[in-house]
Amino acid sequence: MSFEEWLNKRYAAATAKEYHRLAGRWLATAGEAQARAAGYTELTAWLAEVRLRTPHPVTVQMHLFALRAYYTYLMETGARSDDPTSALVLRAARRRRVHLPNLLTAEELRSLRTSCGRLAPREAVIMDLLCVTALRSSEITMLTIHDVNLERGTLGVPASGRLNARTISLPRQQCQRLKNYLETARPVLNNRNLNALVITRKGNRERSDNIKHLVKRLRWMLPERRLTPTLIRQSVIAMMLAAGQELRAVQLFAGHRHPGSTERYRFTGLEELRAAVEQLHPMS
Repeated sequence: MSFEEWLNKRYAAATAKEYHRLAGRWLATAGEAQARAAGYTELTAWLAEVRLRTPHPVTVQMHLFALRAYYTYLMETGARSDDPTSALVLRAARRRRVHLPNLLTAEELRSLRTSCGRLAPREAVIMDLLCVTALRSSEITMLTIHDVNLERGTLGVPASGRLNARTISLPRQQCQRLKNYLETARPVLNNRNLNALVITRKGNRERSDNIKHLVKRLRWMLPERRLTPTLIRQSVIAMMLAAGQELRAVQLFAGHRHPGSTERYRFTGLEELRAAVEQLHPMS
């Protein structure tokens, strides 16, 4: 069954004709073989090109609907097993961008990570979770010992608020710090038999305000910065994008539900960050 025939069985005549025309523009531009194998990055670039030529939101939305119809057709006819348009979301209004000039540099993030060696084991684990895995304070407080898999070197982060659940690969140094904490410091602190990953000196589950206070204590390292857990998270995400990581991969890493949330951190002119990526986050 051809795509045109499939459309005519699924949609009204006028809609089928329009979807066929718009999808045909994509096929003519990319080439049929490339279009069949296209992924999120290629489709995002195509829709960006459409937006430049025809900026009206409804027109761009129609192009997206036509693409979704085409890839649904490919899936139903066995030509593809996945839908690359499933993560595409168009928003009529521009989203506020993160104020990038205020973000930490790669060198500043490296300084914070270096400080972990001078902290107590539980504090070092917290700073790793901020500087390497870019977790929110609230996410750190919800982690349990069952979320850590040292054999695989992964951390499972449960869904919370507006963030999706995800599994993050941990670099060797972070795994070693976690292992030392779990085997030595945590058993001493855990006098209430809690399953929380990070436990306070009084044996309670860690709290967000305690994490903020820990970060505030480290402001002496960067006296010109208003250091916060949120600033650290934003800086890591922006650095990963600047270093050339795929938008979709960073979206999954950060737990963002929509690609637009991640794209707010995209910017250019930071080639100097690339050399620091392997040391500063686990997606290298």
